[in-house]
Amino acid sequence: QAIQDYVEMAPEGTDFLAAPVSLKWPVKEWDTDLAHLEPKTIADLIHLICAAHAKGIQFREWNAGSKIDEHMTDAGFNISVRLDEETGVIYGGNEANCGTWMDKMGSSDKAHNRGVPATPR
Repeated sequence: QAIQDYVEMAPEGTDFLAAPVSLKWPVKEWDTDLAHLEPKTIADLIHLICAAHAKGIQFREWNAGSKIDEHMTDAGFNISVRLDEETGVIYGGNEANCGTWMDKMGSSDKAHNRGVPATPR
């Protein structure tokens, strides 16, 4: 919905979808099955994201460890997301991982919440 809204409101309209993109890591390096979907435009990237999530994604966060979160447990850096083909719902994630950089990871030994996210993914 966000993309539809953006295209409707943006001065460039649907031309936005033709904007060029490049990935930090080529698709062939992280999913050979989807390598043929290497994106060249925003529209291609949207297609790739939908295809990858429909197939299921599993990864360990880039730079996992205390450099990016000094309180998260090691298991919190592993993410697995799947598609329920019957309902169309994307599910998964990791209960030991905060959803975004804005969320709070517990950090108190006294309160026994170190490594426990306030809003798990």
